[in-house]
Amino acid sequence: MALNQKPLWLIIGGRMRLGRWISEDLARDHELILTSSKSWKDESWHRSLSAIRQTLTWDAQDRDISSKIKHDLDSTLGSDLKINGVCFLSSTFDEQTLGTWNTGDLEKTFKTNLIFPMLCSQSVLPFLHPAASLHYFLDHAIENPFKKRLPYSAAKAGLTNFIQGFRALVGDQQSIHGHVLGTIIKEGEPQPQHLHTPPHPFSSLMKEIRGK
Repeated sequence: MALNQKPLWLIIGGRMRLGRWISEDLARDHELILTSSKSWKDESWHRSLSAIRQTLTWDAQDRDISSKIKHDLDSTLGSDLKINGVCFLSSTFDEQTLGTWNTGDLEKTFKTNLIFPMLCSQSVLPFLHPAASLHYFLDHAIENPFKKRLPYSAAKAGLTNFIQGFRALVGDQQSIHGHVLGTIIKEGEPQPQHLHTPPHPFSSLMKEIRGK
């Protein structure tokens, strides 16, 4: 990273709720690249943040997503810039009760919650700074699976296993973190009516992400 250049972070799934909150917090002293599975044209909040270098559309269901990621990062970063941190936030929380499972829905759930983060991890690796930090967002469901969301729970458990193995593959080049989260609570924001998992303060999460 050049002298006086702000750290550049990639927020994968940075359009809604937690992704937006993390982006707004990091924007104070970072530059950002944000992605979402949907177009950004109907969003306005990010336009006021000068720290956002680029907004990209990465759809977990895209069969050519690895090529899309490489093309977008080549275009955005050029030959000099490297990414200092990544937050992998893309996720769904589908209710899929026993008896309703089918191949199509299971594939979508696993693509978004497990396959997509794995492909993203592989694709962004060449674009990372040697000391980059990678942050994956997990769920209490990895230890206590949701009965009505067992496919989601299984995918998150698989992501946990992937993180452990990926950490071993990467070695000491980058630091890799898995954050086991409950329902994120941020002061001043509307609170969820139903808590599926214990509350987790947003402020404490940001301390973990920032390493403070």
